[in-house]
Amino acid sequence: MFPYFEVGPFEIGSVRIYPFGAMVACTLLTWLVLVLRRAPRVGLDPRRALRLLESILAAGVAGALLWAAAANLAAPGRAHARFSSFGGVFGSLIGVALYFRFAKIKPAWRWRYLDLLAYAFPFGWTFLRLGCTLVHDHPGRHTANFLAVQYPDGPRYDLGLLEMLATFAVAWAFAVLGRKPRPPGFFLRWMVLCGPIRIALDQLRENPARLWGLTGDQIGGVALTAAGIWMVARCHKATTYK
Repeated sequence: MFPYFEVGPFEIGSVRIYPFGAMVACTLLTWLVLVLRRAPRVGLDPRRALRLLESILAAGVAGALLWAAAANLAAPGRAHARFSSFGGVFGSLIGVALYFRFAKIKPAWRWRYLDLLAYAFPFGWTFLRLGCTLVHDHPGRHTANFLAVQYPDGPRYDLGLLEMLATFAVAWAFAVLGRKPRPPGFFLRWMVLCGPIRIALDQLRENPARLWGLTGDQIGGVALTAAGIWMVARCHKATTYK
């Protein structure tokens, strides 16, 4: 069982640094470094990869805010996070579509850029979920499982911790698999697994809010898996029949 500890803000001179904010910064820095370093290794233009990353981040932040706002409207009597991970992911997909709508990149090469971003995703996401773990903002139901965290009101699942561990495992696998050349769309297949993982973790929530009988993670997980299957299929078609 994991101990419960709180990491409060700390100060460096006159600057106050919050744990979650620090992890967000680590997430962005990790994505930036990985994308810029790996792009030339896989034959891609780092500048275009950077523009794509910027579009994804801008649309992702907007989507995270809007999805969280919609959750607040659907269940006003509950406490909700100000940002939604699913909203960020779907917002990012809109950012991808907008970028490729105006960027002059051949369709077959677009999937290579997306595969680059998919490779970098779990490395940064691990830091983001570490931020959630430090502030304990995703408590699950009570349990005596060895993966529980000893919350003040008793042992509970910490969904941020569990997702961080799962994402770290994926990042480790990507680090190993990424040492050799892979076909286009190889790392993009990760999207198909994201939905089932979130749906599985959703079973560990305590009385989650529901809309039309479904939780937000169930809706988002199914939609994300469908989007992942569609993207992988399109990638296979575009890179096979150039």
